[in-house]
Order: sequence, then structure tokens, then C-alpha cells
Amino acid sequence: MGRTVRIVLWTVGVCAVVALCRMCWATLVEVPHSNMQPSFLAGDRLLVDRWRCGLRAPFMAFHGYRRWGRQRPAKGDWVVFNMPVEGNRPDTSALCVGRVMGCPGDTVWMGARGRVSSHRSYAGGCIWPVAVPAARSYVQLCRWNAGIYHQTIRMHEPDSVAHIQADASPYFRFGRNYYWVESGSDTSFFDSRVFGFVPEECLVGSVVRVAFSLHPDLPLHRAWRRNRFFLSPYE
Repeated sequence: MGRTVRIVLWTVGVCAVVALCRMCWATLVEVPHSNMQPSFLAGDRLLVDRWRCGLRAPFMAFHGYRRWGRQRPAKGDWVVFNMPVEGNRPDTSALCVGRVMGCPGDTVWMGARGRVSSHRSYAGGCIWPVAVPAARSYVQLCRWNAGIYHQTIRMHEPDSVAHIQADASPYFRFGRNYYWVESGSDTSFFDSRVFGFVPEECLVGSVVRVAFSLHPDLPLHRAWRRNRFFLSPYE
């Protein structure tokens, strides 16, 4: 076997191992903007453990949604997820980073001006309960939450849209699990950095570390942020 052939085979093998690791174990996700300060900075590369949420089987377009070693993130965990879009499958080309404020079955609290908190806060005005839907659970639709739930139902519960429009019942039975996810900044619900309900199918994995960080506006030899190597986002 010639040297060129061996080099090609080694290159292909290394690329295959890297791709397999990214698909089945861990991957790096770049934070592209500064909207998540002070938790993350633009240029941070986040190490994401795909098994923390249960490994989602690839190629959902062919065999549907499945997870191996199913686990669930806890409240307060940083997660990476695909951008939710209409229909039963997420947009796997778009990755987002957010913090879990509510898990399936939890309650988050909303204020009159759209401010959201993970706990009831009279001082902050967050007094309206919004239940985070769990699969096969019933949620009461009220004046202050109807808009949020109807949007989620329209996008992610398409088989039930006709039912909710025709049925006068104030309760709706959700078919899948959701998480309430936000950017980690002190923002209101109407800020575009707050994601709201994210279907479980969209979860990719949990952030475990800031692997390294590069300042996006500096040349490479000056861009390294030495104080952010392997930094925990939970400290």
C-alpha cells in the first residue's frame, strides 16, 4: 500500500471518528453574539454532552424521533436545542443555547407586562401561573395564557388545532413534553432572546463547560481569553 493511500485512509478514519464523536457523544457550539452576558460571551465555544438529555437518534426525517438512554435536564441546566419550527420535526440546522426555567409539569410565573420568573414574585409582578405542558397532561387555558398556548399548539400539536377550535372546553391535552427555556438574561417574555416553550424533540444536549473562548473582534494571536478555558457555567 502506497504512502498516499495510507495518508488518505488515515485522514478518512480520523474524520469519521470525529464525526462519530460529534454525533454520538459531545460537540462544540459557538456563542455568536453577546445577548447572553454575563453567563456567556460572544466567541465562547461550549462543550455539549449529548447524553445528558438522552442521545437523540440522528436522521429523524427517515425514522422519526427516538432517544437512547433517556434522561431529562433539570431546572437551571444550560441546554443546546434546535430552533423549534412548525410541524413534528425541529430544524436541525439551527442551534440555540438557553437555560431551563421550567420542566414538564412545572409552573412558571408571568407578570402583566410579559415578565417571566421561575417562582411567584409579587414584588416583580409575576403572579400569573403558566403550566409547562407534560405529555398527556391537561392544561387550563385562561385569559393570560391563551396566546402562548395557542401558538404552541398551532406549531407543535398540529393534529389538535381543529379540536381546540371546535371544542369549547377550557382544558387542552398536550401530546408531548415541553421545557420553558430562556436566555439567562433578565428580560421579558416579549424579548426575542426568551424562547418560551421548547418541545423535548428539539433538545440536543446539556452544556457542561466553556471549552475555550475567542474574542470575535480581535486577531487570532490576541483573541484567546485565557480566563475562560474549561470554565463551568454553573459557578
